[in-house]
Amino acid sequence: PDNGQVVDLKEGSLKDSSVSLIRCSSKKQMEAVKKQLKASGASEDVRVELQQISKEGYTYTVRNDGENDVVTLVSVPTDLQEFDGTVTAVEDGVESPVRITEVADQAFANCTDLRWVTLPKSVNTIGNQAFLNCSALEGILIDARDCIEIGNEAFEGCNTLRFIASNAMKGIFDDGYDPEVMDEGRNSCFFIPIGAEGYGMNEITFVEGVDVSSYRLVSVGDGAKILYGVGAAGNEWLAIRAGKTMSEQISLPADTQEIFWYCMAKTTSDQGEYQINWGDLTQLQWIDPDSFAYSDLTGEQVFPQEGLYVDDYAFASCEKITTVRFAGYSIGLGMPIFMDCTNLERVE
Repeated sequence: PDNGQVVDLKEGSLKDSSVSLIRCSSKKQMEAVKKQLKASGASEDVRVELQQISKEGYTYTVRNDGENDVVTLVSVPTDLQEFDGTVTAVEDGVESPVRITEVADQAFANCTDLRWVTLPKSVNTIGNQAFLNCSALEGILIDARDCIEIGNEAFEGCNTLRFIASNAMKGIFDDGYDPEVMDEGRNSCFFIPIGAEGYGMNEITFVEGVDVSSYRLVSVGDGAKILYGVGAAGNEWLAIRAGKTMSEQISLPADTQEIFWYCMAKTTSDQGEYQINWGDLTQLQWIDPDSFAYSDLTGEQVFPQEGLYVDDYAFASCEKITTVRFAGYSIGLGMPIFMDCTNLERVE
């Protein structure tokens, strides 16, 4: 019972039954069930778990596998907009952090407002259809470092998903599942570590020698986030892939050196326009091909950087750009970087 009341299991009541899991709503209830299991005739394989509700409204269970606690995130509120991995237990008025290790089957299914997910380092398993039909989901970061197991159809129906990134050095896909997340140029946007093993055919990594030691989800505005490649020194230098929706003002990290292919292509703003903090990006060296193509980038764009290279079609079809000014003495320009910028009046 949900009220935590202790239940008596009569002798032989579970003999020859197909029961494989018993979930309890209090520690007292769970301990009582464990003591009565043998006499009830239950199979030795029956699992007993403690089910609880976190401060955030998440349902999770706790069980012990003989060596460690296994904490499974079972479900979340359907109106959830962002999951950052924070789960807080409350017992007798005392709060404590919960270390989630698994995401259950369909744990986030049909959360149609969910935009961002960060699974913490402790998570090593994502269940079947865990994010089924999360139709507003823009980006997922899997922060496990050793191994991540991903269940069948885990990301099915996530039609707005712009990237998945995993920091786990080994990936296991159940039942041959191999999710496909592509950018506008049909390049994979499921990013994995340099030297990773396992995974499938649809994932991509940077080549040896590129200083990307991990991936990080970085907030760049009100509700807007970008996946960054982080160097060995901890610097957020490579803007890899943005979510779909930008805020009116986008503030990229000061360490940004490169904006990757298609990073912000087709990004939009609820206001219909957005600006970038170009003046703060003194280390910016490369704006890669198609990085802002078809985006809502708007108005005057002033680049103070010295030695900046802007590659092919970087701002193609940015119809709201009006003026571009390069203040540096030495710049490099690719092929028609402003193709079909129909309101562009002046480039200096």
